[in-house]
Amino acid sequence: LDFRPKERVGLTKNKLVDKFKPTTLFEKELQTALFEAGQQDEQAMLKKEEALLKQDDLGSTELTLEEFNNRRGQLAKMRALMFYHEQKRHHINKIKSKKYRRIRKKQRERAKDSEVEAQLQDDPDLAKELDEKE
Repeated sequence: LDFRPKERVGLTKNKLVDKFKPTTLFEKELQTALFEAGQQDEQAMLKKEEALLKQDDLGSTELTLEEFNNRRGQLAKMRALMFYHEQKRHHINKIKSKKYRRIRKKQRERAKDSEVEAQLQDDPDLAKELDEKE
């Protein structure tokens, strides 16, 4: 038993697309843009996409085996160099952070000592108190 309406039984996507006529201004602009780009139907779009896929970025479509191997070697070398530099940078940053902490600690101690000396020069009573504590 088929309870679908008779007029909808034979409808397919292709029939609906074929019957479509642009009515609004936006639909008309889209239709003209697609037509100018050469993509008015699905077959034209597929042909254009296949043509674009066959070309590489430089426009040449054929690579010799030697060129392919050279390029692959260059890419492998670049990846290795990048990995090496990344590891080296990480190691140096760890060392720097240890050194930085030590140096920063010494700077803080020196700053504190110089601050105390400046206060001692300004206030002789404070100098006497510090001498008594020691």
